[in-house]
Amino acid sequence: MEHQITNEHQINNVEVMFPEKYNGYEDASIISNFSPMDMPIHVFSDSLNRREANSKLLLQWIKDNFVRGVDFGTINMVGKGAKDSLYKSGAEKICGLMSLIARYPNIHLYEEAVIKGQDIKVIILKCELHTHQGFIVGEGVGARRVEQDYGDINKSIKMAEKSALVDATLKVATLSHLFTQDLETIFPQDNDNGNSHNIRQPEPPVQKIKTSETVDNKSNDNGSKRITSATYNHLMETAKSKGLIYADVKRMALERFAVMPEHLREEEAHFFITEIKTS
Repeated sequence: MEHQITNEHQINNVEVMFPEKYNGYEDASIISNFSPMDMPIHVFSDSLNRREANSKLLLQWIKDNFVRGVDFGTINMVGKGAKDSLYKSGAEKICGLMSLIARYPNIHLYEEAVIKGQDIKVIILKCELHTHQGFIVGEGVGARRVEQDYGDINKSIKMAEKSALVDATLKVATLSHLFTQDLETIFPQDNDNGNSHNIRQPEPPVQKIKTSETVDNKSNDNGSKRITSATYNHLMETAKSKGLIYADVKRMALERFAVMPEHLREEEAHFFITEIKTS
């Protein structure tokens, strides 16, 4: 064979082999020093052309197969313009297309911490994208504060996994110019008839909740109360100042707290308002 495998190296704890000869070049270091600028001209040129062609094919595949509101969505933020955001579903489709497997090498640390009863405040997960041969071709990081999920460790881990996966996918497929990094964790997907976030919908009239005449505002088991009309109005005004409409707030509330905005608890609403202000 023209290419004889003789030179071995270790990369990311995976054994990698390089050809001793490459189109007549005896020095394997020309290939194995990992600097593209030191490659033979025709090798570098062929590599650039191949990557450019593959990138165009991937972008065309995304255009033909991605569903807005399922695989990606558009977010409008005042003063920041709009940009499409890659969702977990889209990241999984890209990884499947490229035959990549997502692994989270440090997730066991949190499993051990939970078993030991340790207090976990922040989840920071690393995602590695592996080929079926075991090569690591991409990495990403995702973080989540446990208080964002009201102490639900499982949900916090899932959200951190999602963020890390999207981060790794954007990097390995060089799609950062096309998508922002995982705004899905802040603004949930739009699953209402495939509408995108930037489509304006009529806002319903503000519901005046009479706290003194409704059982919903009585203290529940954990001492919290349902949202008052004043807090609800404050929530909607804050959202409006960020360029959000009722449909956006509804989706966010359902994603965060599994309830409609009108049914939030006071403590949830105040946390929600703070999150919107700082987003």
